[in-house]
Amino acid sequence: SNPEIVCQAESEMRGTCLAEVVISPKAQANRRFRAIFAFSLLVLGSFALVAFWGNNQIKTYLSNQNEFESEPSWDAKWEKDEFQHHFVRMQRMQTAWNKKYDEEIHRLDVDVDDLLREVKKPAPAGPKGDSGPPGTPGPPGKDGVKGDTGPPGQDGRDGPPG
Repeated sequence: SNPEIVCQAESEMRGTCLAEVVISPKAQANRRFRAIFAFSLLVLGSFALVAFWGNNQIKTYLSNQNEFESEPSWDAKWEKDEFQHHFVRMQRMQTAWNKKYDEEIHRLDVDVDDLLREVKKPAPAGPKGDSGPPGTPGPPGKDGVKGDTGPPGQDGRDGPPG
């Protein structure tokens, strides 16, 4: 896909050549693809930055303090009794949170079961609708199986004399 240099006819007469680059359609498509790809990366990168810097949970994940404590745990100078009291209190709080989550999960399970039961039930039949106009007759059917030969018929009447 080398660009070709084409000189305009008027400028050749004057001895100068104005370079006009003719780019093949394949090169144009390649440049277009690269531009779209670069723009997409730029947009995705900006979304990632906004999500990363705008999210306060990241600060929580990186802190030395868990969600149940009011002071950093690395610098805490606690006595044994204080630690035991704190530990029991944290267990109780976490147990309460776990109960709440278990209840919410159970409620969601019950809702899903109810929805599945509703899907399995057939709906009641509605009222009978009005009868429509008669349709066009269909094509004639195939001939049936040939039956047994019947008894011979009566003799016909006499024909005209010859």
